[in-house]
Amino acid sequence: MRRARSLAVLGLIAMLGTTAPPTVPPAYAAAMEQGGQERDGQETAPFPAWIPSGGLYGQQKWVLGSNGVDVFLPRGTEILAPVAGFVVAPIEVVYPYPPPIPSVALRGDEGLSFFLGHIRPLVSPGTQVQAGDPLGVVDDPSFDQVTIPGPGPSGWQHLDLNVSRQGSFTWYGGDVPASPWLQDTGYEGTLIERTPGPSGGQ
Repeated sequence: MRRARSLAVLGLIAMLGTTAPPTVPPAYAAAMEQGGQERDGQETAPFPAWIPSGGLYGQQKWVLGSNGVDVFLPRGTEILAPVAGFVVAPIEVVYPYPPPIPSVALRGDEGLSFFLGHIRPLVSPGTQVQAGDPLGVVDDPSFDQVTIPGPGPSGWQHLDLNVSRQGSFTWYGGDVPASPWLQDTGYEGTLIERTPGPSGGQ
């Protein structure tokens, strides 16, 4: 049953597109790398099951050089705050500008910040949240325009997870590789080598 579900999800993600990321200026990329190296403070472990188990994600995503990870889950899945923090407007932390998708940005109180894409927000910028509070729901209406076989856009969509110690992001994610980070938290899901993008991401 689990293998059949994984194959169905792979068929879905092979045909779900997302907007291509802009080029990151070398100076900003270098600044992100430096910022990530400078902050080595102790970090709070994420709230258990902030992403429900059973998702499908990859060692890497279709965007070459990206530090983000796409976690495929049933549409309507509730995403909780992994840590306590302050909800900010994505335009404040994503450079050069946020992608045109529903999203939530969380500036953690201790060590880590998060940019969560393709989720319908349940909180507004300026909200203080505790670990485990609801942040949003996996639900991006733009995927309704994609016609595919299998579970379809009303079945599975994905959370675009990005993690940062520096507190800022580009369209290539934060300064923390999100897939290894998620694995290190003990997340229970199906891990594959690479999640494809439009037309297999080729």
